[in-house]
Amino acid sequence: MVTKMLVLAVAALVPIAAVDAKTYFQDGMKWEMCKSGTQSPDPIFVTETVSIDGEMDGMNARIMTCGYTDPSQPTVTFYVRTEGERVYCSPVSSGDLEWHLLYDFSLKAGEGCYVESPSVSSSDGIFFRTYVKCVSVKENDPEWQGWDTIRLEEYDSHDCGRLIGSGIWLKGLASVNGVLDNNRFDSDGVCSSLESASLKGETVYSRTPSSVTMSESDYESDIQPEYYSIDGVRLKDEPSSGIYLKRKTSGVVKIVR
Repeated sequence: MVTKMLVLAVAALVPIAAVDAKTYFQDGMKWEMCKSGTQSPDPIFVTETVSIDGEMDGMNARIMTCGYTDPSQPTVTFYVRTEGERVYCSPVSSGDLEWHLLYDFSLKAGEGCYVESPSVSSSDGIFFRTYVKCVSVKENDPEWQGWDTIRLEEYDSHDCGRLIGSGIWLKGLASVNGVLDNNRFDSDGVCSSLESASLKGETVYSRTPSSVTMSESDYESDIQPEYYSIDGVRLKDEPSSGIYLKRKTSGVVKIVR
């Protein structure tokens, strides 16, 4: 099989202490995500930055801005507000504010709600809407730096007849896919991950590269490789086609096409 490879750093989780707040959707907050598109011949990687800075006059809401390292991608602005552990947003372009639920961090096992994703909003302001059901809540989850995690199943409606995906929210912070990727967890051709988050310059979450260099001879050693899907799920065997990750050390992976 002819392959094209790109050497990348693997993100290692670094424990960071959280601040005492119901949610992190407050002034001075910033999230950074790595996004990759796999539908083109070569995977495309961009950094998405979402920040909150400033309040709306006369309302308990703040201004959220989303931008990209790719200059062809437009900067998008939303309004965001919280009610307890619920987070809502509204597009600035709408005449009357239309609040859409992004997160409900108060969900308990067996509970669910409709959430909407602004990262796939259409030109007329319609968000991507799905129903998420909480499978479990795990306090101090060791797999995620000791954050409380909410594990979710995603359906197209509240009758939960057709499972379309599964995902994880870090309680009060964001989806592990990214702050604006609160649903559509298993989107074809797109991979997104939350890389870091900071509040007023203080890091509250980080995925830090453990290595950035490696020679081809080192990679082609006798170490038994591990294989992962593009969204990080470990595979039993090497796929015969498609895009996947191949790793031989804890520091570096290759994307193979």
